[in-house]
Amino acid sequence: MKLYHTLIGLCTAAMVASCSDDTPGVNPGNTEMPADSYAWFGMGVKLPSDADSRSATTDNGSTGGTEIGRTEENRIHRALIVFADKDNGFIAYATASQGGGISAGTGSTTSTSGTGSITTNPDGVSAGILASVSASHINAYYSKKADPTTGILMDNMVNVYVYANYPQDLLDSFKAMGDDAVGRSDWTDFYCEVSERSSDHGSLTEDDNKNTSVLDVVSGLPMSNAAITTAYIPKSIHDWLPFTDEDHPFKMSEANTEGDKIDNSFSSVNMTGGPVQLQRSVARFDFKDGSRNNFTYHVGVYGQGGNTLDVQLIRMNLVNMSKHFYYLQRVSNNGHASGEGFKLCGRDLPGNYIVDYAADLKCVHQDGGEVMTGIGDKGNGYSKYYNFCFGSGDNSEDWKIDLAARDQWYRDTPSEVVSQGSNMSDATGEYKIWRYVTENAIPGINQQKVSLSTGIVFKGMLRNTPNTPANLRDAINENYYVDAAGNKVDRDAPGATLDHPILYLFDNVLYVKFTAVIAAAQGTAPGDVLNNAVLRPNTDKGYARSVADYYTAWQTAGGGQESGEQGYAQFMEFKKAAVDAGITIYQWATDEYLGQGQTTPHKGYFCYYYYWNRHNDNNIPGVMGPMEFAVVRNNVYKISVDRIRRIGHPRRTENDPDPQNPETPDEESDVYLDVQVTTLPWVVRRNSIEF
Repeated sequence: MKLYHTLIGLCTAAMVASCSDDTPGVNPGNTEMPADSYAWFGMGVKLPSDADSRSATTDNGSTGGTEIGRTEENRIHRALIVFADKDNGFIAYATASQGGGISAGTGSTTSTSGTGSITTNPDGVSAGILASVSASHINAYYSKKADPTTGILMDNMVNVYVYANYPQDLLDSFKAMGDDAVGRSDWTDFYCEVSERSSDHGSLTEDDNKNTSVLDVVSGLPMSNAAITTAYIPKSIHDWLPFTDEDHPFKMSEANTEGDKIDNSFSSVNMTGGPVQLQRSVARFDFKDGSRNNFTYHVGVYGQGGNTLDVQLIRMNLVNMSKHFYYLQRVSNNGHASGEGFKLCGRDLPGNYIVDYAADLKCVHQDGGEVMTGIGDKGNGYSKYYNFCFGSGDNSEDWKIDLAARDQWYRDTPSEVVSQGSNMSDATGEYKIWRYVTENAIPGINQQKVSLSTGIVFKGMLRNTPNTPANLRDAINENYYVDAAGNKVDRDAPGATLDHPILYLFDNVLYVKFTAVIAAAQGTAPGDVLNNAVLRPNTDKGYARSVADYYTAWQTAGGGQESGEQGYAQFMEFKKAAVDAGITIYQWATDEYLGQGQTTPHKGYFCYYYYWNRHNDNNIPGVMGPMEFAVVRNNVYKISVDRIRRIGHPRRTENDPDPQNPETPDEESDVYLDVQVTTLPWVVRRNSIEF
């Protein structure tokens, strides 16, 4: 359904009083405003609608439409307005809120002359702002920029910026600029730092959660200019005099009927005036159950006779959410601020990159023959730039996926995310809104790596089907009993004890216990891949013994699997030899994380699937394209796991023949996870995933 949005006009004709240029006692030109007075202004702001907010990636076929934000996502609770000259030299700022006062000018205190206000239309997409700037800062600007003789500005066009639902940090940054900030342009580089830890980590300190309000729709999602809006201000201080009370504001977005009667209504000729077009400064992840069977998927054929296995997703974990984002979006041709085509408040278009806060560190590069330091190098640890780091260890040398890494992730359960009433539905009602995330863009193509890109780690649990082999079914159901020699027996047999046998995956076949792997290998001819992997020394990796020999040595030493047990050292040697031979190992475990309403932990065999968020899908499996893996503000990413083709990565890194490392690309040539992407501008992007 198409929505129409009408800008609220705060500055109506009834509010405007006539004030002629020949008022007695007023001198033209360089007359200063009284120091204790205020220049009032009214302006409009507008969020993109379905008619004017198309995806910036149309040319590459990624666009699928738009989604109008929910009412609470469109609300503006407070606004900070900045005026700058055409070179973004600072002039002044003001703040307004729906129920509070107005902080006027650089470093000044709350105005006592009136209150700033924000008024929104019923759908919250358009808003009118009424605010003021102190005369002292108006005087300071004209003193520096106007002709000293006439007091007239040679160029009275200004850039107008609006920060909606800003955190206190941003206001503090403007206040800290001081009273002589006129002409400074470094304010355009102000950024927001967001630190977040999930509440399941116990008591949280102030440093654990910083500026998380920007990710809270109740507090109001932050917004800023989608493009630079220009307007004209009075050419002299004298021409501000009719606008010194809140009932007679200068119109920044409409035509003025007083003073020099400046028309700031939108002009398609010179693209000036009109309301400030805003966009949300964060992105949104939506999720639905793509299995249509309680997050449970058939994973293919394992063993003989068409026996199948299921994987159920029991957890989803957000990883690598950026800690910083610029308040004002910027783009360039190479993703760096120094790159060609740099543009403040530029659009995300085919062929360009979002300039990320840590762009220079996310892309290790040459500078005069010297390799520059990047994230993961000493002093620039991952936790310095990311929440929920994918790997443990702040340096690339000690980076790994282990218990410490998993404890960093933002944890949730798929069932909790999609449960009725748990989260808000999207505009279609098909997806549930999971959470809001910060922008994360990687300059270049080859730098899109698992240590830098934002992703979701899905945790799967093996489940039986009617066709699952008996041994595997019993292992998954915790019904696998053995005698003193380790042979499988009936649970009622004398001396029978419950066992959790180790599972081994090779060449898409899953085996229960390594004795089954050896038996299968012995049934193959010399030169067969399984025969070579199990019964022949892996001389390519420097092994003088076969994996079967390492297994025998482990069993002879005692067969222990945990530190301190007899044979544990031999067990680790056996696992390393097996993994180096391409054998994946799955060990039974307990998942202590309890989701909402869950009273007992999951127990069984677990695996992980790594999904790296796609922004611009080039539709070439195994080959990455520019901005293919990224999170960009004002986009909704609709995520649905539609298919799982195989068992995922084991929970223990030492059990994985294909372990992740900081340099692992987001999309490898040996792709076993397929992602279908439809991109839509809130801006909405719909991602379907196949593992």
